[in-house]
Amino acid sequence: MTEIDTARLTATLAEVKQQLEFIQSEIASIRHPMATEDRLNAASLELDAIVQATEKATNGILGLAEKIADEAGKVPGAEKISELAEELFTECAFQDITGQRVAKVITTLTFVDERIGTIIDLFGDEFNNVPVPENGPADADSNLLNGPQLNKPGVSQSDIDAMFG
Repeated sequence: MTEIDTARLTATLAEVKQQLEFIQSEIASIRHPMATEDRLNAASLELDAIVQATEKATNGILGLAEKIADEAGKVPGAEKISELAEELFTECAFQDITGQRVAKVITTLTFVDERIGTIIDLFGDEFNNVPVPENGPADADSNLLNGPQLNKPGVSQSDIDAMFG
């Protein structure tokens, strides 16, 4: 090998090493094996909570619509109220469609998380030397109110209601 070839090979290898370190850093910002939070898993849990809350609200709306329809049936000439209650039943179909679409997003997040896990495994112990990121998308709104919580301590709805009561 000539001296020129050796220099070019060394430069190319240095560039490849730099790119691998960048890839490791980017993957670590998404999911580091030493991190306390798995952001993709947290996103999946948040989406699942949306589906559950939407389903609960929809069931409540449907229950009220059923009561309205029952009461309207007891009042002569209240056919329009019964028709509106039936329309409300139909409109609540959004929840099923929303749940299906969110389930597709959760499946995609799980797929991405598995691929990231495979990449982390390929790097092996070397990946443990990549620093655990301190801040990122999960911390971007930390200065805001915490909003709905996923099994974490937070302000309850009754506490909020008491502030305005």
